[in-house]
Amino acid sequence: MFKKHSIGIYIKSYKGLTSSKPIKNASLPEEVIIPLSQHTGAPARPRIEPGDKVKCGTILAEPAADISSFVHSSISGTVTKIEDFLHPIEGFAPAIVISSDGQDEKETFSGLGGEIEKLSPEKIVSAVRGAGVVGLGGGAFPTDLKLSPPKDKKIDFLILNGVECEPYLTCDHALMLARAEEIIAGAKIIKKVLNADRCYIAVERNKPDAIKLIKKKIKTERAIHLKILAVRYPQGAEKQLIKTVLGREVPLEGLPMDVGVVVNNVGTALAVYEAVVLGKPLYERV
Repeated sequence: MFKKHSIGIYIKSYKGLTSSKPIKNASLPEEVIIPLSQHTGAPARPRIEPGDKVKCGTILAEPAADISSFVHSSISGTVTKIEDFLHPIEGFAPAIVISSDGQDEKETFSGLGGEIEKLSPEKIVSAVRGAGVVGLGGGAFPTDLKLSPPKDKKIDFLILNGVECEPYLTCDHALMLARAEEIIAGAKIIKKVLNADRCYIAVERNKPDAIKLIKKKIKTERAIHLKILAVRYPQGAEKQLIKTVLGREVPLEGLPMDVGVVVNNVGTALAVYEAVVLGKPLYERV
């Protein structure tokens, strides 16, 4: 099943089952149950009530603490109830139930535009917070907080995590193929906010098509570089990735910012781009 490497192990990936598949839109559900706790930190506080009409992108709930996030509707329709439902981590947790109207009508989104160099870090972070962007690599930590390290924490490097070392998963791979330019634009936005010296896009070598495309897209970028990595598990984990890419070791109980690094998933970088440039909230993902 697996064999050892010097750092990590090799696991049979089974990625061939989906790695060549294009991204498709899921069919519109008749009903959605949207947890108020789908991010690290406190559950969001509802801003709507049963009977309210919502559109795709409507704010359903707002941050209830310093570490919390906005939650938006993924369909258009009517809120039918707010009550506890089964939750994959918390057992039972409050959620908002929406019955679809079948129209998939969207809110009107207004972003800050593509001239990123003219935007202040504060405006960018505010847009990311308002869009409810959280880490899409699994941790779901509110991204606006990751983009706001303490002033005594100088960030030297941004790492975009495109490793996706888990068996079967190919969503990040598909995103890099379909949305490489927007992911790179998101990296530039994040790098600007952090005032990082350099960005590395880390991809394991079992994604040659994504590697080829990213190489082409960053050819003229002086501060964004591609790191092609051996295939190892669990190399996609934040601390292991930092060790592999930079040779820096995050201390026990420490955070990447303690060694001058911020790591964001490639899907998160795309969400940042959409939030800042387009004003689109995070209500869908691959």
